[in-house]
Amino acid sequence: MSVVLYLIFAILTLSVLWVKRRFNFWKERGFFSPPSHFPFGSLKGVGTEFTSAEAMNSIYKEFKGKTPVVGIYFFLQPSVLVIDPELFKNILVRDFTSFHDRGFYTNKEDDPTSAK
Repeated sequence: MSVVLYLIFAILTLSVLWVKRRFNFWKERGFFSPPSHFPFGSLKGVGTEFTSAEAMNSIYKEFKGKTPVVGIYFFLQPSVLVIDPELFKNILVRDFTSFHDRGFYTNKEDDPTSAK
């Protein structure tokens, strides 16, 4: 019985350490990042207190003028919020060839309305 408890304790400890490391992704790389909360990441309160657009707007206003990009978390997934308009233009216009084929997944057999 004690072996099972030790195993459960070890799994919980490793899970907590993994989540803490995951939420340090942007800090380790030197990016500014708003505080993150498990399991919602940077979007704590979205859907109950405010919308996702309001959350992004508050993060944008908080970091505008401080940095060109902000590291945020969608749940446990690290993502980037681009603040600087010139950098945004570089990504969407000048670097289009790197991002042009990143569309949505479609399945012609199971969902023909999503196919082109």
